[in-house]
Amino acid sequence: MIWVPNQLVGAPSGTDVTIDCQTEAYPKSINYWSFRDSKTMLFPNKKYVTSDTEKRYHIHMRLTIRDLSQSDFGNYKCISKNSLGETEGSIRLYEIPKPSLAPKSASELNRANKEVLKQPKVSVVRNMTGQSVRDNRQHQSRPVRPTVPGRLEASGNWGPSRYSRSQIAITVFGVVTCLTSSHHIPS
Repeated sequence: MIWVPNQLVGAPSGTDVTIDCQTEAYPKSINYWSFRDSKTMLFPNKKYVTSDTEKRYHIHMRLTIRDLSQSDFGNYKCISKNSLGETEGSIRLYEIPKPSLAPKSASELNRANKEVLKQPKVSVVRNMTGQSVRDNRQHQSRPVRPTVPGRLEASGNWGPSRYSRSQIAITVFGVVTCLTSSHHIPS
C-alpha cells in the first residue's frame, strides 16, 4: 500500500523542494523515485537527495530536489516493489512565481516595528462639516506618547482653532492607522 500526502506541489524556480510518500509492505520492499513516467530510478546526487525512514513495515520516503529549474517540473513517482507486486504514487511538481519581495528576518522586522512605534503623529484632518483643514490653516502634526494602555496623548502647541469639533488621525508613514473625533482641539 502506498499513499501520497501532497499529490500537487508548487515551488518557485531556484529553490529547493521536498516531496514525500509513505508505504507499507510485507515482505520488505525496494523503494525508489522516478521522474516523468520513467521506470528508471533517480539516484541520489547533488540535484536529488533521498531519505527513507523505516519503522517495521512502514517507510516514509522523501525526495529533495535542489535548485529547481524548468526541466525539474513535472510528474514524480514513488515506487515500492516486493515479491508480491508493485505499487506507485504520483506527485505533480509545478512552478509558482517567486515572491516579489524577500521576507525580512525577525530582527529586521522588530527594528522596523520599534522605529514605527517611536513617533506616531496626530494630525487634524478635517472639521465635521467636511471642510478641509488644509484650506483654512497650515496642516499640523504633533508627536504622541502613550499615557495609559490604549491611550495616546498629543504634545506640543496646537495654536488657536476656529473649529469646535474635528477629526484626529494617527498616521504612520503617511497611512492613517487610527481615526477619532474630538469635541475641541487643544489650544
